[in-house]
Amino acid sequence: MAEKTDNIICSICLNDFKQPKILDCKHSFCLICLEDYINKITTDNHFPCPLCRRDIIIPDGGVNEFEINYQLEAEDVSECDACKSGISSEFRCEDCQQYLCSTCKRCHANLTGTRNHVVVLYNKYSQKGNQDNPDQYNSSGDNPLPTETDFCSIHHDKIADYYCKPCTVGVCSRCFVENHNGHSFVDLLDETIRNEIKAELTTLKDSLETQITDFLNYSDSLKRTITDLNQSSKVSCRNVDRQVKKICSRIKKLGEDMKDKIHKSRQEELKKYTEKLEEMKILIEKLRVSVKCTENILADQSTVLWLNKIPLMKQEKQETSLQPLNLPIVTYTWFEEESICEDILLKQLGVLKNLDGPTFRSSFTVDEQEMLDTGINGYDYYIQGIPCCIRVERKKDDPSGDVYLGIYLCMDISEDSPIKSWKVKWSGKLVSRNGTHHIMDEGQNDEGSLYTSTDCNWGWEDFINWTIFADERKGFVDKDGIFSVQVTVKMIASVRSEN
Repeated sequence: MAEKTDNIICSICLNDFKQPKILDCKHSFCLICLEDYINKITTDNHFPCPLCRRDIIIPDGGVNEFEINYQLEAEDVSECDACKSGISSEFRCEDCQQYLCSTCKRCHANLTGTRNHVVVLYNKYSQKGNQDNPDQYNSSGDNPLPTETDFCSIHHDKIADYYCKPCTVGVCSRCFVENHNGHSFVDLLDETIRNEIKAELTTLKDSLETQITDFLNYSDSLKRTITDLNQSSKVSCRNVDRQVKKICSRIKKLGEDMKDKIHKSRQEELKKYTEKLEEMKILIEKLRVSVKCTENILADQSTVLWLNKIPLMKQEKQETSLQPLNLPIVTYTWFEEESICEDILLKQLGVLKNLDGPTFRSSFTVDEQEMLDTGINGYDYYIQGIPCCIRVERKKDDPSGDVYLGIYLCMDISEDSPIKSWKVKWSGKLVSRNGTHHIMDEGQNDEGSLYTSTDCNWGWEDFINWTIFADERKGFVDKDGIFSVQVTVKMIASVRSEN
């Protein structure tokens, strides 16, 4: 509840109220004080009341949309907001939300931009202080008090009897005869006509409210499609990064293989020389031993030893002379760099396509028993806020005995979903490593598939024969038993949930 001080002064500026606005918690504050306070602490269009800390939602039209506390406003007659002369106001413009003295009110009524504004007598309006209903009533509570626009535009103290259509003003009988004679008009005192006008305006209001609902639903679809586009772009970029990583990994592997060939060639050529070098070491060591032995014999001064050594030395010389000293023929490695062809790289990277709807892919591991018993679901991918997934099953045709791979698009439409039902066309593709993809498309079906909370699975139970699917030459399943399915979803129509 609001405290007593709340009815005396503004709790923010501690001064008399100026244009007091009342919050949902029934505390009131000056318009300017409230605007300054909200600008400083608002979060996600919410702010806490400065007094009780209750969470308050800011209206769509901003602070000005908070209701005026006419009871507080009546305690202090506001000065004229237009001339700022200190003169007390007698009128209030509901469109400008300004107080006017009688002089400024006349100027206000004659200006083209403000001529049709709703101006009320301030003393009568504030005395009533009705914050819930903008209609003003007299003391008996029977008939509405006329607002300023129901008075004659020339004689401000006379009730307007007629509304001049060409001039779009209300006038008294005298002004109508003198200045608007011959103009088409509406009798403002005819209650039947008043009711007809009010009914027409109410019908137009209801029609606009219907349009607002339609536009809100359309805006919601636009927002969800924007979300889908952002998500599709994000997934596509992630796919590019993954492919680039795979290409880089493959290129790095090829580079390592190339270096292995270089090292192998080096080892083979080095072997030719290292073997020869080892032979030379043994031969040289043998000759050194022979030379050392001969030196010892020469030092002994024995001619007999000399004569015995000479044949041995001749034989050894003859044997070593026959040793070839030609260098082995070798080859040297050289890596010739090629110019990088962007066309080839781009072809390896992939193809960028513009499709009719969101596209996503799921990978599965072949588990024949699980696929036969319950089927396997891929990961959830959100489209228009609805979780979707690819489902694969192993299906057996009873009459023929043939086994097929079944592929389905599943959507989880629940009571809390933004969409009650959804009609789509979609295509499924079994991805092959050698490019021979297997595709099923609903493109020829103008009706499409209708998804609801009860009918949430549509697809092909005989998408591809299991024998063809499992054939390694087709490239659908890799050596680890993994295969991938890709779907593209095109939205045709949807029915929005009322919540």
